[in-house]
Amino acid sequence: MIGKKDVIPWLPVFWISGAALAYEVLLLRLFAIIQWHDFAYLVISLALLGHGVSGTVIVLLQRRLIKYYFELFTLNCLLFAVTSSLCFWLAQQVAFNSLEIIWQQRQWWGLAQIYMLLTIPFFFAANCITLSLVRFPHRIPALYSCDLLGAGAGGALVLLLLYLAPPDSLIQLLSASVLLLALFAAIQFSSCSHKTATRSSVIAVVVLLLLLIVTPSQLTDLKSTPYKALQKTLLLPGVQIEAEQYSPMGVLTVVSSPNIPLRLSSGLSLASTNELPQQMAIFIDGDGPVAINYYKADIAQSAYLADVSSALPYRFLNSKSKNYQILQLGLDQPSLLQTKLFLGKNSNVKVDVIEPNEQLIHLIQHQFNDDAGWDDLSPSTDIYRADIRSFLASSSKQYDLVSIQVADSSLIAGAGLNALKSDYRYTTEAFSEYYEHLSDDGMLSVTNWLAHPPRATLKILATVLYVLRKEGVENPAQHLIMIRSWKTATLLITKRPVTKQQIDQAKSFCEKRWFDLVYYPGVKRSEVNRYARLRQPDYFLAAKALINQPHQFYDQYKFAIYPANDDRPFFYQFFKWSSANELMALHISGGAALIGKGYPMLLMTLLLAVLMSVVLILLPLIFQKQNHISTKKTSEIAITNSGLSVKETSSDGEAASVLLYFFCLGMGFMFVEIAMIQRFVLFLSHPVISATVVIALFLIFAGLGSLFCDLQPEGRRIKVSTVITLLIGVVLLYLLLAPHLLQALVGTVLIIRILAVAFILAPIAFLMGMPFPLGLSGLIREKQYWIPWAWGINGCASVISTVLATLLALHFGFNAVIVLALLFYAVAARLRWH
Repeated sequence: MIGKKDVIPWLPVFWISGAALAYEVLLLRLFAIIQWHDFAYLVISLALLGHGVSGTVIVLLQRRLIKYYFELFTLNCLLFAVTSSLCFWLAQQVAFNSLEIIWQQRQWWGLAQIYMLLTIPFFFAANCITLSLVRFPHRIPALYSCDLLGAGAGGALVLLLLYLAPPDSLIQLLSASVLLLALFAAIQFSSCSHKTATRSSVIAVVVLLLLLIVTPSQLTDLKSTPYKALQKTLLLPGVQIEAEQYSPMGVLTVVSSPNIPLRLSSGLSLASTNELPQQMAIFIDGDGPVAINYYKADIAQSAYLADVSSALPYRFLNSKSKNYQILQLGLDQPSLLQTKLFLGKNSNVKVDVIEPNEQLIHLIQHQFNDDAGWDDLSPSTDIYRADIRSFLASSSKQYDLVSIQVADSSLIAGAGLNALKSDYRYTTEAFSEYYEHLSDDGMLSVTNWLAHPPRATLKILATVLYVLRKEGVENPAQHLIMIRSWKTATLLITKRPVTKQQIDQAKSFCEKRWFDLVYYPGVKRSEVNRYARLRQPDYFLAAKALINQPHQFYDQYKFAIYPANDDRPFFYQFFKWSSANELMALHISGGAALIGKGYPMLLMTLLLAVLMSVVLILLPLIFQKQNHISTKKTSEIAITNSGLSVKETSSDGEAASVLLYFFCLGMGFMFVEIAMIQRFVLFLSHPVISATVVIALFLIFAGLGSLFCDLQPEGRRIKVSTVITLLIGVVLLYLLLAPHLLQALVGTVLIIRILAVAFILAPIAFLMGMPFPLGLSGLIREKQYWIPWAWGINGCASVISTVLATLLALHFGFNAVIVLALLFYAVAARLRWH
């Protein structure tokens, strides 16, 4: 029972949960800046692993710890505030290069060190929550509700703050807020704890706040990997940072180099005699760059843009009177200049640019509008802040040219750094929408970086051929022209069959610029692989195979190039298990790098998560005699005014059932949450918006579900089996009906789409918030000692499921992940102990 003087920590639990999720979001952003975005899965695992470690430690030591609950809550707040900054700084000092993780075993140890260091802050935050559940077992549903609601609020708040300040400075703000929490908790708990402890806590908070104020800036400076494009550019003598902007979508940095001119042009012809103008470079999270040409109302300065492979489609737009409508994916100022170079004399040309990054739009239209020549470009250009898929779904316009320029950098493309990135611009559904928005004489142009052996280029071609067949095009090969420079490839898809005049124009275009033909209707082997020569005409041979025997080529090729779709949107995932041994055998000559970094990082994170989780789950059972956790005997703890009493009670060998129940809940919950985040990226137009909205809604409604359990009248129990049966039914209904609702609303304003997501997620999350507190409540009646163990099991399962869900989605899609989640819940419902 709870003593009269006891204070239930509703607000402190809410506060520390919000701080922990805010810290998780900040680490996601920080690692995207100093490393690459594939560290997201590592960071999420770290956060959840902290709960696992906390559960194991407390189940082993709870007799001692629970006596000092109020003092320990404050102490763990202090330790979280200190270690959140300190451990991130220490993690940056670890000698770790993720690009070498495949062939350098010492990088595995570096990854493990980072993993263990950054688990520490989450461990202290989780201790506050776990100890609260153990100390106040009869208020578990309400406390769990505070935990979830606080996490949802913290995640939403930090996303807003990321628009105002860089993430490294927000870590200091986070530390200060948790120190204030420690002060609040010490004062609130003063009637329940020793006076000496209260005074010590207040003094410690004041001292740490003062130390935080005088902390040298070097402690929070970011130490980015030297292999990022921005870091290499900053090594140039005299380079200057012209602007820096922050948002949840990334840190945008504009750089100029007055002494050594930047030369940014993707795949510029080696035969070009045109000089590049003075340029600035835009980097997002240190990746890129994207060029801004200094424009002085003289389009002749951009003549070099006629000598890149992406200029090919403009050779076919030769009417000076036609009202050409052009759609450009992504705001790229040189591409706008390219359009003006070829069609500037046609006053009827209109260019629609689709760009989701508001900061990038602001740079071109306002901050650097004079340098970028926006006043000269704006009459013929409309920029829409939107996702391309959402824009097309709400638009009926037809375009004469849809242009997709190179994305990211050649390093990212070559090193496989995007293998875990979902990209809905390159799915079969996306290309169907591009094709449907072409005019009768329209063209789709796709330019991408080359990598050898061919991967992305062939996957784009495979996707285009699949879509043309699906659209009922009788002979898809008659609608294609493909060329390549020494660094880029451009694929042209025409609505009408390619004409002889277009073929002749393409040949002339390539010959003058030393570009290689890859494919056109009727191409001969003797016409290809003439300038940037390969040992074999690999692109030509692959194109012929994809046209004539696509499925056989998919099976036999060393890389996965079958088309991506909206359920499995990982366009840059090329890894095939059947080729792994062969590629690893070539590691001395660089073959291991062909696997790409993202997939091995995911596997390494999964391995670490499984190993740590197995140890944490089994450790209490190994020490079962000392801690009274046995399949035959357990301990029940009663909280009284005087402290803690422990008595032995009989058990019927249900440890395995408890383990399996909470493990299944952890797996099922995270499987559904991660799948939903990905499924709503397309609907909400951006991954950051989707993650923020879905996580916040999930936690809030799950918290309300847990609170609903706490509000039930005395003696009335909600059956877990009933809740899970309803949950399975609601999720299956979602799989059947939600796509139709989302399709109907995809073109509406953002607030309407967010409300639609809330309408869909509310019943799912509400029901998902019930089985966990109901399970813990079942432990109160029979095995109260197991509460922290169950908490740890659930945390460990969440660690594994976060990584495993992505791994499964890479191969089977997110619908399969959701179905598997329902199977986990079904297993939990069958267990009778609760």
